[in-house]
Amino acid sequence: MPDSDSVNRPEADAYIFLASRRQELQTAYARHFQTLPVGAGQIGTLQKLSDDTLRAQISLLVEADTEATVVLIPYIGDVYLTDASGKTRLQEEGQVYAWSVKKGETYEVRNPYEDQAIQFFQVVFDCHSTRLVQTKPIVIEDHRNELLPLFEGESRILIGQYDGRTEGAYPVQNKTHCVFIFVIEGAFEVQNRLLETRDGLALWQEEVEFEALSQDAVLMIIEI
Repeated sequence: MPDSDSVNRPEADAYIFLASRRQELQTAYARHFQTLPVGAGQIGTLQKLSDDTLRAQISLLVEADTEATVVLIPYIGDVYLTDASGKTRLQEEGQVYAWSVKKGETYEVRNPYEDQAIQFFQVVFDCHSTRLVQTKPIVIEDHRNELLPLFEGESRILIGQYDGRTEGAYPVQNKTHCVFIFVIEGAFEVQNRLLETRDGLALWQEEVEFEALSQDAVLMIIEI
């Protein structure tokens, strides 16, 4: 596992973040996985990538450690989001939302269902201007074997679902940036490295090539 200096200074061309080594916080009502190790610094502008599950009617209250941009990606089920002003909005499954928070501000994510769990991802960047590419819920199954842009700013987020043995490539938009690959479902070979469900990989190169090794495999690409 890289330390805080090596994450931001590419002494190697890649660093892997295994799902089995993620920090986990689990209760009877919620489960939280943190892909980037706490205390190990950040990758470029990426502060946090979390994988959260909430049981029915459960809320998660988050306090911002720093000024930041939060991107909420509801993956399974709809999400109620209440921001620091107390305003609540419903984010449907697949409907991405981004907003800025100040240090010490809180926001709440709540499961609106009476009998089912929800799952969502939180991607947190250093604070900068944001632009959502997708404002309506997207169904990745309807756009198979292609990368769908979700968010653009100084950083970018894309997601795609692939058939087994389908190849793809992502050309880096800014040659000084790092690309972080996160496998949501299934398995991929990324630049000759095997990544399985919830594994992450940070790469410094101009184009990233990948191949899905399982049917309905899903990956997220974050350029930072």
